[in-house]
Amino acid sequence: MSVTVDGRLIWRGLAAAWMVVILVECWSPQPPVLAPTADWGTHGMGFAVLGLLLVPAVGRGTVRSGLLLALVVGLVWSTVSELGQGFVHGRSVSATDWAANAIGIGLGSAGWRLGTKLRAKMRVIQPRRTRHGSRTGSQ
Repeated sequence: MSVTVDGRLIWRGLAAAWMVVILVECWSPQPPVLAPTADWGTHGMGFAVLGLLLVPAVGRGTVRSGLLLALVVGLVWSTVSELGQGFVHGRSVSATDWAANAIGIGLGSAGWRLGTKLRAKMRVIQPRRTRHGSRTGSQ
């Protein structure tokens, strides 16, 4: 008996796990930050990873639908994570952090879209095989 798993289910699991990592990090007492840009960059990178994971997780057949849904889900999660910080000792709600999260979601989602386009182009330029197994254009 073989078990098949929908690819989106795997992506959804990865995205959900990363969302939990974000909440644990955001809702923990604030660690010391070396510079203000380090915090901003950490927010952006964390949410960029989330954007990369969300596009295939929430897409419904097309990359464009996945991109839009990933942006919406990511922005909602950014809002939840930032508002929740208002209840954590040593943390505060920050519009700058929310903006960094939003930029990260946008960049991560766009990165998935770019990767999809590049993969499609690579398929087009790869040489095709003939019926005998040799590549066209080779001797």
